Amino acid sequence: MPARWDTLTGNLDRLHRLRRELRPWRRPIMNFHYVLMRRNLEELPAFVDLVARWGAHAVYVIPLIDVDSSLAAERLDFEDDGVRAVVAEAVARASRLGIGLQVQGVDTVPRPRPRRPMEWAQHGWRTTASALRPLFSQGPYYLFRKLGQRVAPSSPAI
Repeated sequence: MPARWDTLTGNLDRLHRLRRELRPWRRPIMNFHYVLMRRNLEELPAFVDLVARWGAHAVYVIPLIDVDSSLAAERLDFEDDGVRAVVAEAVARASRLGIGLQVQGVDTVPRPRPRRPMEWAQHGWRTTASALRPLFSQGPYYLFRKLGQRVAPSSPAI
């Protein structure tokens, strides 16, 4: 059965509503994956906006691997200024929306450093909120599990 866009977005809207009904520490994290190729390059920034609507935590962008010669035309050159500009726009939107964005194998264009105090505050808040989001969505058990990994008791000597 082929996928239907309306069905997919309707299901994600419903999942988002159900997640919002849960307490923040019980909400599952939602990550999205995006296979980047020539035909969908221009849609990447809009995809970031779309998944923000559903409360996405991160977007992982994976460049197309042309395993077949018919896919060679879809391969992207990340040294191309046009490709880098679209990726930079997606990075900027993700940062503004508080979503993690990773592009596999690509050194993204660095974001400009904040200059005014308000920009520093917003940058600090986005960075802190992004780092703490797994804790708030998975609850205190996540924190205890992470602490337990770092402070594992040693076995008693016999």
